[in-house]
Amino acid sequence: MDSHCHTLLPPQLSILALLLCIFLSVESAIIPSNIATDKEALISVKEALLIVPPSFSWNLNSSPCSNWTGVVCSKHAQSHRVVGLDLSDLGLTGSISPHIGNLSFLRSLQLQNNKLTGTIPTQIVNLFRLRSLNLSSNTIQGPLPSNMSHLTALEILDLAGNNITGRIPDDIYSQRNLRVLNMGRNNFFGSIPSSISNLSSTLTNLNLGTNSLSGMIPSELGQLNNLQELDLSGNKFTGTVAPLHIQHYFIGFVYGCFKPTMG
Repeated sequence: MDSHCHTLLPPQLSILALLLCIFLSVESAIIPSNIATDKEALISVKEALLIVPPSFSWNLNSSPCSNWTGVVCSKHAQSHRVVGLDLSDLGLTGSISPHIGNLSFLRSLQLQNNKLTGTIPTQIVNLFRLRSLNLSSNTIQGPLPSNMSHLTALEILDLAGNNITGRIPDDIYSQRNLRVLNMGRNNFFGSIPSSISNLSSTLTNLNLGTNSLSGMIPSELGQLNNLQELDLSGNKFTGTVAPLHIQHYFIGFVYGCFKPTMG
């Protein structure tokens, strides 16, 4: 007989012990994806910056939710996560860290009016909760990331006033929640696809002005019934335009061989 004694648990307690082990193992797997994950991502964002103002207060010994400059956290006591990052108008130089894609609860990203360079990291498409993305008035270069369609919650996309090149991906025109699309003053080329009609029920502001876009303007543009502001000036469009139902402002077409009409 074995000299070692084994205390056997009743079946009910054995099941409870097993469930407890499973819970603890699952919890340990979930814990890293909390505010600590967001903090690591924010530290990487700061490390990618070359110049930050003296007022830029990110105390690495504290939580990002404790008065870090530009950081907004959710108000749920048990699930503090970074939901907003506003570093606009701070004179920042440097680039956008790929680790920004780890801020998985981010809903608003405002980096406009700085001096940021480099490209938009492809990891930004991981921010599937993002509703507002504003990178305007920087010196960002290169093409847009592919798979922009992953940003399914996006309502505002403002990339105006950069040096972004290439074609505007067609899947941007398939963002059915998009209300504001501002791609003006860049170096985009190509044409406007007919798929812009996907935005007919949501889009209120469309600015593609001062690029190198060309070709015919699709008749589907006339289906944007909620459009309030439109700027296609400074491009190389040709042909005629279907009647447009602009509710408030109409900001002209330039360098085209047509005269638009308004319904």
